[in-house]
Amino acid sequence: MNLAPTDLNQRLSEAVRNRVAADRLAVAEQAGFIRLVGVGFIAFGIGAALGIGFYGYSLISRNSENMKTLSLAFSKALSEAELRGTAVGTVQVKPNELSLAKGQSVSLDNQARVLLDPKAAAKVISDIGLAALAPGGLAALAPGMM
Repeated sequence: MNLAPTDLNQRLSEAVRNRVAADRLAVAEQAGFIRLVGVGFIAFGIGAALGIGFYGYSLISRNSENMKTLSLAFSKALSEAELRGTAVGTVQVKPNELSLAKGQSVSLDNQARVLLDPKAAAKVISDIGLAALAPGGLAALAPGMM
């Protein structure tokens, strides 16, 4: 359709073009606003997370003296702990001999404290006395130790 380029038609087309441009600008501004609000929420979330993290760290670091005191108390209590036990009656182990596999050994930790109750009695049965009386004396028992 061809319209005559009259003054009224030119003003009408200019008004329609301006209206379309204004609507396009309004939609672009709304989209930009929504994007900026989203970026703001993300920045707020990151800031809140960092703030909470720094607050928690300050609570922990400010109580370092309390933690040192508490850990020293636990360490001292555990190092000075004593276990006491009493045995009444007879304890029997069947079979009477325990054997270790080849290459195995039994030992106590060098740092361990093992005490014998002063009321306890230990009985040692050995033939050391006969070996000391044997010809050569103690040298026969442990050659190279003297």
